[in-house]
Amino acid sequence: PMVPTTVQGMKELVEANDDTKTDLTTEFAKREKISIGEDLIAGVRVSRVSSTRTASEHADHLFVHVHGGGFIAGAGLAGTAEAVVLASFLKMPILSVDYRMAPDFPAPAGMDDIIAVWSGIVKTRPAAATVPGGTSAGGTLTLVATLRMKELGLPLPAALFVGSPAVDLAKRGDMRFINDGIDHTLVNWGKVEYPVALYVGDKSYEDPYISPIFGE
Repeated sequence: PMVPTTVQGMKELVEANDDTKTDLTTEFAKREKISIGEDLIAGVRVSRVSSTRTASEHADHLFVHVHGGGFIAGAGLAGTAEAVVLASFLKMPILSVDYRMAPDFPAPAGMDDIIAVWSGIVKTRPAAATVPGGTSAGGTLTLVATLRMKELGLPLPAALFVGSPAVDLAKRGDMRFINDGIDHTLVNWGKVEYPVALYVGDKSYEDPYISPIFGE
């Protein structure tokens, strides 16, 4: 009942949630001595997130972070929340992509931004020492971006981190029905159905760049 059903209502909810997440992220980063710096790669805004205690074995590694947020939330500092946690625990340099999101920028804008950043990165560093990844929508976008990398013949990453990605953006498949309202970890599908529809726009839910389960 709390899920907005209008674009304006969704934007207001996202803005409020992002403001809260920004405050929490800033506080955690300060406590953990994590620096967050803004940058631009291929015209796409990114955040460089790094710990003052970078592990020696990760000095030449880079984690390209793709934030979650239902394809509509996590702009700016709010989107670096997971990146800050990763930098704290992995002691690895993180680059977080502030990709365009619905409803103003439906698919494939987010994927295109990730590909632009990846293309810029692999011009100056080895893909074999670089890992993209994220959780939820970030996991899904990591997978679709990797499919696109393959199609474009770009250097592929050393590995992928995909945390609970929605590999099929339609509500189908037994587990999505069986777990809906029962699984206390994953979000109820009814809460993301409208944001997902805004993200998909006029694309097909069977498009592998929307639902990567249909890709190779």
